[in-house]
Amino acid sequence: IPYWTLGTLYPAAEAGTAFTASSSESAHGTELVFPDLTSPGINLPASATFYFLSGAWRKTGQSASTSFDSTVVAPDSYLIQRNQGTATKVSVYGRVPRSVISTVLNANGGTARQDNPVALAFPGTVTLDASNLVGSGAFRTSPSAILHTDELYVFDNAATGIKKAAATVYYHYNGAWRKVGAPSTSDFGTTAVFAPGTGVIVRKSGTGTTAATAYWTYTPTAN
Repeated sequence: IPYWTLGTLYPAAEAGTAFTASSSESAHGTELVFPDLTSPGINLPASATFYFLSGAWRKTGQSASTSFDSTVVAPDSYLIQRNQGTATKVSVYGRVPRSVISTVLNANGGTARQDNPVALAFPGTVTLDASNLVGSGAFRTSPSAILHTDELYVFDNAATGIKKAAATVYYHYNGAWRKVGAPSTSDFGTTAVFAPGTGVIVRKSGTGTTAATAYWTYTPTAN
């Protein structure tokens, strides 16, 4: 199964529906912002920004005559669609995964934290408990309500604005999902965090030794 690319996920025929074409190299309609999937650290700037001009996707900082339609869209991450004043609707068609989905989560060595921009590649809402994020060993439990090991950053896509901070931060403590700012005895495991068209950030704590990779596995349930 081939990767999605900018040209297949956002084909030129969808201009005016899924995205807004730009009027010039400097006046952008819709921008597609790719998160940084490779650099170490947290609160990382975008790795690339694309806009649609003259029948093809262009890249900010590159020649406006070069097409970037073949740019791969990572299957287990997300991109940010930034609309400049005009609402759009993206419709994606494909096969529903029935086997195990595996997403890589990276952690730095030492004490440095690492942001992992990820999305669950399943066309249905999934709760924190059902996500298997903790059960797979990819998300580590915190030793207390104050000292967090791994954290999950969730954004409010209904809120307006750009470069928005996370609306909610979750952590796992004492056998349940907790939320920063709420009583540490409240269980948020039934919260449907993972939904189609949304992405989250898993902030992994440092391993204390060398960098490590964990695999978040999720088995889709039949609907």
